[in-house]
Amino acid sequence: MPAPNSAPPPRPILDLAGLTLRLGGLTSLADVSLRQQRGTVLAIVGPNGAGKTSLLDCLTGIRRPSRGSAHFWPTRRVRGAEGAGAEARGPVELVGRSAPAVARLGIARTFQETRLFDQLTALDNVRVGIEAKAGGGTWRALLPRSRERREIRAARSAAWDLLEFVGLADRAGDRAACLPHGARRRLEIARALGTRPSLLLLDEPAAGVTAVDRAWFAGLVGQLQARGVSVLLAEHDPRLALAVADAVVVLEAGAVVAAGTPAEVGASLAGLGAYRAPGAAGR
Repeated sequence: MPAPNSAPPPRPILDLAGLTLRLGGLTSLADVSLRQQRGTVLAIVGPNGAGKTSLLDCLTGIRRPSRGSAHFWPTRRVRGAEGAGAEARGPVELVGRSAPAVARLGIARTFQETRLFDQLTALDNVRVGIEAKAGGGTWRALLPRSRERREIRAARSAAWDLLEFVGLADRAGDRAACLPHGARRRLEIARALGTRPSLLLLDEPAAGVTAVDRAWFAGLVGQLQARGVSVLLAEHDPRLALAVADAVVVLEAGAVVAAGTPAEVGASLAGLGAYRAPGAAGR
């Protein structure tokens, strides 16, 4: 029995055990095991080709690992692997679920290369995410029936709020194709948040952006935590990861080579000669 005033034990949101992915004759992930606590930021860092995106692909139904398990603890009522409703009382296996089924559990993601509806406005891109969560799909968001007008107005209002959250309210009417790179990354995050995830997977969100956008992304992580969203951040540059994460895992050639707090991993990176932070040569 815990002491009367002891803190409650940490609650997990994600637990991976022995996750392995082979693509052709190559091993993209090799026996990856890790655990993320609810409400935290877990950073996965490593050089290009380390397996960061492959890991996110396995968690979101884009690729199916060769072996291993990936358990997720939802925070609300979920559906079965591809349909039947059920109340989640414990962890749910992600392996074997389709991408839409994973999204319904409360997991959203962004991509290394932004994937937006380029011919739609910024506002409509976010509305698509909100309406998809509501169960109507893309066409319901864009071609509503009269009886759905009230829901569409609510979705529009929520989309405006998310655009304000990511600093794009003044670009709401602009087509996504016309937005600069940093704004496109912000828009993709807003659309992902429209699905109301409890776990948000970010695939190198600060890659190729300006210093201003990079600082904004660093601040965003804390704001997401304040909203109750857990964040799994895949990042090439350990400097950003060490600055914003509660825990860090280092991947190299698909395998975990270091894990711990930012201070622990930061101290160990110097000994991992194959992986140095950008600009760290000679240090």
